[in-house]
Amino acid sequence: PTPPPAPAPVAEPATVAEAVQASTGKPGEGFVIQLSAVRSEADAKTEWARVAKKFPELLGGMELVIQRADLGAKGVFYRVRGGWLKDRAEAKALCDRLAERNVGCIVAKP
Repeated sequence: PTPPPAPAPVAEPATVAEAVQASTGKPGEGFVIQLSAVRSEADAKTEWARVAKKFPELLGGMELVIQRADLGAKGVFYRVRGGWLKDRAEAKALCDRLAERNVGCIVAKP
């Protein structure tokens, strides 16, 4: 018997990073994605570098946005965020792709 024909290749959809780079919002406008919150600004920079290096296809071209958050008795945290995305849907799509890779992500307004 002859083997079955190989399946036709499936075209990959454009990556979220391509969509992000094509339609990023202006700095300070739109939405950001938050990946974590850490105890120092230095740790925030390190964490962003680690995740961006691991997933350049998703986070390449994005800007690190660190937000200081004083939570009173809980202490001060530095939110590790990436921006800028023009709308919530675009930010959510990126978070969904990161979640598929076991990266925690939430959509936020700066």
